[in-house]
Amino acid sequence: MYGMHIRITALAGEDFEPEFYVMVIETEGASICLWHGTSYERAILEAERGREDFGPVIDQVIETYPDEMLREL
Repeated sequence: MYGMHIRITALAGEDFEPEFYVMVIETEGASICLWHGTSYERAILEAERGREDFGPVIDQVIETYPDEMLREL
């Protein structure tokens, strides 16, 4: 679909606070975690750092984390 790319996603962690993941998705579908943490800003920075090596960044946070408050970030 996208070829090799970087994807930012979020899941509910402890206390339902978002935890962000920056993943490299290979063309074959395998994934490698580049970074994991609680800062959306840092997730974006880490994803942008990998852009040159791994391809475009696709931010799926709004699609993967349903909390309305997160959408305001």
